[in-house]
Amino acid sequence: MWATYGNAHTGVCLKFKTSPDGEGRPALSLNGINGWRGGPGLTPGLTMDPIRSFLPRAFHQLNYSESYPKIDFFNSIGRLPIPLLNSVWYTGEGGERSACRGARSLDTEVW
Repeated sequence: MWATYGNAHTGVCLKFKTSPDGEGRPALSLNGINGWRGGPGLTPGLTMDPIRSFLPRAFHQLNYSESYPKIDFFNSIGRLPIPLLNSVWYTGEGGERSACRGARSLDTEVW
C-alpha cells in the first residue's frame, strides 16, 4: 500500500495524535468556522464575521469498490437555495419545470 499512497515511495507519511470525539471515534481537533455573528465591531466591509473554534473532526472508514456509485446529480445539489435551483437548474428555456424538481418540494428540513 505504501507504494500507492506514498507516490511510488517518493511521498511522505504524516502522523497525527488523535483524541476521541463525542461518540468515541478517533478525531483531529481542527480550527474551523462554527458560526457567524453580526452587529457592532465587525471587520470593515463585512456584514457578518465568522466565529472560529477548535472542533473534533472524526475519521471515517473508507470502503473501496470496483465501480463508481450512481449519483442523481439534480437531487444531490441540496445545499443551493431553492429560488436559485428553480430559476437556473429546474426550469427550461421555455419555462417548463423539470421532473427532477420533485424532491425539492418536500419539507426542506426532512430533505
